[in-house]
Amino acid sequence: MKKFLLSFACGLGLAATAQVTSTNISVTLNTPATGYTITPGVQFTVDATITNNGTAALTPADSIICYMALNNNPIRNQNNQLVGRYITEAIPVGGTANFNFNLSFGSIQGFTDPNANFCVVAFHLRATDTDSTNNVGCNAIQVVNGSVSTDDISIALFEDKTTFHNGNLNVNVAGLGFSENITIEVVNIAGQVVATQRVQASQGRVEESIAINHAAGILVYRIIGADGKIHASNKFMAL
Repeated sequence: MKKFLLSFACGLGLAATAQVTSTNISVTLNTPATGYTITPGVQFTVDATITNNGTAALTPADSIICYMALNNNPIRNQNNQLVGRYITEAIPVGGTANFNFNLSFGSIQGFTDPNANFCVVAFHLRATDTDSTNNVGCNAIQVVNGSVSTDDISIALFEDKTTFHNGNLNVNVAGLGFSENITIEVVNIAGQVVATQRVQASQGRVEESIAINHAAGILVYRIIGADGKIHASNKFMAL
């Protein structure tokens, strides 16, 4: 029986044991910049800097999750899954990691006032954040055709249906926002690459099966674009 990795679009349903018990993560939203206008069907890049202000280094074993929100409402896809990803890079004390996402909305409903806040939120799933005031980075943007309320619907065109079955990682991701050669990496929680494959993304979709020859445990897959940035990632259990 296939086991879907994701209860959310970024695979938030599976978490490794935390390596730290407390941390301090801050977020700076670089793009969309203040004043940017979001239009349904027009792709834009979300770029944020995640900083480790804590006293301990963070490793791939730490479950740091990033997702996006519009006016405090988490952005979801057509299957009502949160859109975002794990931070899979190691972050030393005082160091940073990049959160990069190509986003396109299929629907933004109920907007008549164009003013809105776009945010990236980061948090450690298993550790206490000693300063919860700085883990959200926001910019004031504008939305075509809009009034902002709690009933607004923002549907992102991103979907991850990746599964792990019989020793194979079956990558199935749509809505990446580009068609180019990409790299799929599989790493263990120590950050060591255990499998890699180059494939072609077609119309923003990647479908590829990768044999995983690794001892049972938690692994991470990540999709790396031609720009060298991670555009999707997920944790899964190799059995």
